Amino acid sequence: IENDPSNFGNHPMSQLIQSMFSQHNSARFEVFCYTLSASDGSLSRLKMERDAEHVVDISGLHACEAAELIHNDGIHVLVNLNGYTKGAKNEIFALRPAPIQVALLGHLGSMGADYIDYIVADNIVIPPELTDFYSEKMMYLPHCFAPADHKNSAAHLLDGGDHVTGISAMPNSAPTRAHYGISEDKFVFCNFGQLYKIDPLIFDVWMNLLKRVKNSVLWLLRFPAAGEVNILREARKRGVRESQIVFSDVAPREEHIRRGVLADLFLDTTASNAHTTACDILWSGTPLVTMKGEKMTSRVAASLLRSVGLEEDLVVKSYAEYEELCVSLAEDSDRLFQLRTTLEARRKSCALFDSQRWVRNWETVLHMAWRRQESRLPPDHLQVEDKEPVFRDADGSIFDNNNDTNDVTQVEDTEEDLHDIHDASTTSVSNANSRGSSSNYRYN
Repeated sequence: IENDPSNFGNHPMSQLIQSMFSQHNSARFEVFCYTLSASDGSLSRLKMERDAEHVVDISGLHACEAAELIHNDGIHVLVNLNGYTKGAKNEIFALRPAPIQVALLGHLGSMGADYIDYIVADNIVIPPELTDFYSEKMMYLPHCFAPADHKNSAAHLLDGGDHVTGISAMPNSAPTRAHYGISEDKFVFCNFGQLYKIDPLIFDVWMNLLKRVKNSVLWLLRFPAAGEVNILREARKRGVRESQIVFSDVAPREEHIRRGVLADLFLDTTASNAHTTACDILWSGTPLVTMKGEKMTSRVAASLLRSVGLEEDLVVKSYAEYEELCVSLAEDSDRLFQLRTTLEARRKSCALFDSQRWVRNWETVLHMAWRRQESRLPPDHLQVEDKEPVFRDADGSIFDNNNDTNDVTQVEDTEEDLHDIHDASTTSVSNANSRGSSSNYRYN
């Protein structure tokens, strides 16, 4: 179940997962999408409705009715994309309509609920030594826990095509700094996330950067617009001129991604990292600096950078290191240019933007969980291994540190085991609710 009234629509979640449904092995998986709202007519929603075998609107049902419907559909694995976010209906999950229930993406932290068996992670966002703080068992994916669909949905934004919307003054052309009131001679730091993610500690660092880096500006979004006056007031308190902070409006996705290339360096927030926005900025080719914290939500960008092979270059451990790295990059145009060209060269081959590869690994861990269920074993930590390198550069070099050894207890299936699971999919099995299941594996 993809459980968010906004996730199946014009929403960052949809932008990450929208090709997932067409990339599943239909001989082994039957996909159900239970929606909590009517279609908004967005491209992401229409694609989901086209690609998934079953799309069921349960927005008008009571939680008990929805749970009964899901149970009667014979769902094996129920995936919660919402967690404790707006529009959640976790009471459906509390009724246990499926034998295996998994948290993915929407809530980056433990649900702390006995009705969620697994959380999808990688060994960056949830290191093995921190698993005791989660009520769920880990579904460890290689590379990155999150899919990113940019190679399918945003490839046209790299070729100078005419798909940009929302820049009426420049039809069929790439955006320019002038369009946003930014001079070409400025060094542009940027952050295109919601303003609530900016806390005083990281804001102090950003203001120090504006004072230390000559002719620099910070480019932010009016996200929300009410935050602009507060940001400017706090900047003045720290001795930074208002003219050094540039605000733009939130834009349609295609403009949002294409204008990312106009910035020189993306400054990540540390308490809660950029997530979909970080994928967008990396796809545009602009380097991103982040600091790895302890919480899952403060380690996402490090995972993304690991999946393009730039963790060692752009991930730091302290605010002091963060500031010094940003100043160093701003003052070393050759090094910064090399990072940009590296991103541009890798974005079409790296693990981060290979959604089909992500789906393959996702299917593997689902099979591993289901095999335990069939054997009447309780959930346990699972880890998928991927023998492919993180990326392949044009010169043939590869980067393959995607399977760092975890100290956490791991349950792994061999290739022979997975073939056994596939063979078993032609038979009827009994699930935890003691009812006959259909002849193939389903998740919703």
